[in-house]
Amino acid sequence: MHQARALLALDSQNASHFARGLCMALGVMKKYIHWPSLFIGLSIASLGGWLLQHFTSLGWWPAFGIAVGALIVNGVVATIEDDRPGGFNNPTGSEGDKNAR
Repeated sequence: MHQARALLALDSQNASHFARGLCMALGVMKKYIHWPSLFIGLSIASLGGWLLQHFTSLGWWPAFGIAVGALIVNGVVATIEDDRPGGFNNPTGSEGDKNAR
């Protein structure tokens, strides 16, 4: 009986630590994540995953993973292109570029 109470106390203590950590993480995410963009991106990835799954023999989760990966790669390539001299973020080419090689 005492062991069960000790386990329950330990579980509730771990749960409160988990809840506190989750609240802290959500507070940080509030500052750094633009939620509308995240939801729009996940919606686009879901649609792309569904289309890929529908027209191929892939399951939905692998197709969704491929769509998310494609969006991430596209974002990285677009950022590198835009930061290069003459790109959208550096039209004159005079600013030093930390991403261009």
